[in-house]
Amino acid sequence: METYNNTFVFIISDHGSRFGAIHHLEIGKLEESLERAPYFGIIVPPNFRHEFPGKYKHFLSNTNRLTTPLDIYHTLIDILGAYAGA
Repeated sequence: METYNNTFVFIISDHGSRFGAIHHLEIGKLEESLERAPYFGIIVPPNFRHEFPGKYKHFLSNTNRLTTPLDIYHTLIDILGAYAGA
């Protein structure tokens, strides 16, 4: 359980569903328009939330915002910097 307390989990997907019967329904047309939108999710470990509440608040403020690969890069650097004491 200690590993979970200190481990970030990154969930990355390059696109949504491309095949299946859902594409014949009205909702499928909406999903089809979004299928090329990538997904990037971060599960923040409990220890980070408690040790760095300001940084965690910043994570939460960026929920559901459009991000770029540069944003993700800076997020990773910020996480590493927090643990390095930067």
